[in-house]
Amino acid sequence: MIPGEAGTRLLAAVVLLAALACTRPSPVPTAVPSTPTPEITPAATARPAIPAPTLRQTATRVPSAPEAVNRIAFVGGDNQIYTVDPDGSRLRRISPDPETPGLLAGYTWPAWSPDGRWLFMSAIIAKTQTQKSNNVAYVADESSPEMDALQIHADESGSQGILPGVIHYPLWSPDGKAVVVLAATSDRLLAYLAKTDGSPSAAFFGGAPMYVAWSGDSNRLYLHQGERLLRFGFEPNFTSEFIGSSALYQAPAVTDGSDERVAFLEDKGASGADLIVVWPAEERRSVLMHVTSRSAFEWSPDGRLLAVTVSENNAALSYNELLIADPESGDTRSLYQGPVISFMWSPDGRRMLVAGLHPEREDAYRWSVLDIASGESTMLGDWRPTQEFGEMLAFFGQFAKSHRLWSPDGRYVVLSGEPLTDDSKTTLGDLKEHLWVIDTTGKQEPRVVGAGYLGFWSPR
Repeated sequence: MIPGEAGTRLLAAVVLLAALACTRPSPVPTAVPSTPTPEITPAATARPAIPAPTLRQTATRVPSAPEAVNRIAFVGGDNQIYTVDPDGSRLRRISPDPETPGLLAGYTWPAWSPDGRWLFMSAIIAKTQTQKSNNVAYVADESSPEMDALQIHADESGSQGILPGVIHYPLWSPDGKAVVVLAATSDRLLAYLAKTDGSPSAAFFGGAPMYVAWSGDSNRLYLHQGERLLRFGFEPNFTSEFIGSSALYQAPAVTDGSDERVAFLEDKGASGADLIVVWPAEERRSVLMHVTSRSAFEWSPDGRLLAVTVSENNAALSYNELLIADPESGDTRSLYQGPVISFMWSPDGRRMLVAGLHPEREDAYRWSVLDIASGESTMLGDWRPTQEFGEMLAFFGQFAKSHRLWSPDGRYVVLSGEPLTDDSKTTLGDLKEHLWVIDTTGKQEPRVVGAGYLGFWSPR
């Protein structure tokens, strides 16, 4: 997925790996500061003051309820993986115990399996503070009383990660039986197929930049590397098929389920590229629209509509407009005009979470929710993202497939960072790294549910 040079998030003082350069301000996410946060004024009407509630309990090694649903997984200030209920209760640590004799470990980037049972996590491991660290990946059963973690992948020696703060990129197959892991070597990215049965991960493609999307039946993988879009099969051997060519997008969009539709760009030279939709089972292909510059797109949860961002400048940090297209009818309409950083469909496909540029601050985004049918916009607020959350938004075309901000019922979203207040709108200050749950209906005030820098909601 990600073009860039290798890098890692700085782990906390309790981990002290040789590869890391500084500590985090919060050692363990046992409680949230009890002082109230200042007033948030994102919309025309000012919000009342928002208290910062404390967590209901400290992190424990106890089993969760039988059904591990509606949970938020996050990375704490001590670089351990935790899960928590949306009200801040039942905080649990999921990552393996770093106090194991002879082991120093820091974990990051949790990713839920489609059924909400398993969590993928990347780790930096070293046996001593001076030993060269190793990058590995685990999956852990969030519902297990033992909370054992299974190693499913290990990087080649010397790997530092695919982006600053991003060790791997994982994408679960829809059936939850496999994970594609993108990892870095000293000179390129490698795509690995890892399975949850404990068998060794297998590299099947290399290059950069690289973006991926599973087929709805979990039998094939679409991989966009550079300009090439390839379709891979895995049984009985790795096979590949050329699909199209363009460098003006990140990840292809593939619908869930058996009625597969694939959206991607096809290069048309200096004029830009055509947005193509393919129905593989019907051997049908159509041109949905022409774009003159880079674009991002994603299917609605029911696979009927395609959200498309368009831009006028390949070098711009944001897109100019968000469109909604119906490939069957060919109808396209504008949903939002303005600088768009990212968008994510709600689980029911009725609304869209949009992050736009802040009009005055380069380190903040303006969040809103759009009604797909009416186009009505509801302002959620202005927020400073953590470093990792900012990386996710920059590559949202890929991360939206694997890391969810919406609650399963489509009412709430989780954001990592801090809201802008009257004071922080003019004063930079230190970023307060918390996980905030936002009620998109506005009936409840935003609330802090954890002290950490990166959090994602379970899919159910």
